[in-house]
Amino acid sequence: EIVRVVLLLNGSIQAARAQGEAFLEAFDHHNWLWTSDMDTEYEKFMETEPTLNDYEEKFMYFGSVMDDLLTLPECTDAACCRLNIRLLKEQVDHLANEWKTTFAKKLQKTAAAEMQDLLDYIAAMEKKLGRKIKDLASLQYCMINMKEIRENETNHLRQIGRLKDTFSLLVKYLPEGAMAKEELDANNILDNTYKEMADKAEDCSQDVKNVQGAHKRQLIADSNDFIADVDRFRKEWSSNGPMGNSIAPDIAIERLGTLRDKLEIRERKVKLYQDGQALRSEERRVGKEC
Repeated sequence: EIVRVVLLLNGSIQAARAQGEAFLEAFDHHNWLWTSDMDTEYEKFMETEPTLNDYEEKFMYFGSVMDDLLTLPECTDAACCRLNIRLLKEQVDHLANEWKTTFAKKLQKTAAAEMQDLLDYIAAMEKKLGRKIKDLASLQYCMINMKEIRENETNHLRQIGRLKDTFSLLVKYLPEGAMAKEELDANNILDNTYKEMADKAEDCSQDVKNVQGAHKRQLIADSNDFIADVDRFRKEWSSNGPMGNSIAPDIAIERLGTLRDKLEIRERKVKLYQDGQALRSEERRVGKEC
């Protein structure tokens, strides 16, 4: 009789075990939650160069784990036992949320760094645009900065749009309070911040128009004076240069050094006037665009 009871008990235990294992197989297709490494999987994900749509699909996939678990009954009979998996479902759901939060925080870190770089660029450019135009060098400096803003405007506006979409996505999928208020505020006014810089560049463009006439006249006058100066320098080289007859070597070397210094000064002027001519061409182009 004892043997019979033992056999019945053993059979009941084996049946409960088999039914329990069969029931828990429903969790097998979620085992990546505890068998895979989050950082490694994120690196693999980044290798695909994901778009924001890819991120959202990933977040929704993590969220679908609980939807799948809700289809399972919390209790089931396994022979002589009754299995309650409520705590197990909660733990699996917690893991899925941890994966979603980890991916979202990594995206947040990247977006926050990109936004800060753009804000630093805007601040630096506004400072450059604040420089007064008082001579040819400062006019050239202003034109260079305006050209940079103009050439990068389309990319920057596209970048701002992407950043705003990114932060909207993060607000949707990150837990409440996970993002700093200062970060959200900076993102909300990012387009206005950029517009203020663009408006300042427009004011700079108007300043260029106001002074370009005077600088043109000055450039023409300086260029004419330079032509005469070059002619005088050529005559000085011919009459007082190191190549004259019966000149002692030490005198020739002294004259060569003096004239070489004067030549370097004139070479710098050539570069300045060439830049001025290029600047005039740029001014005309900007004037047509405006």
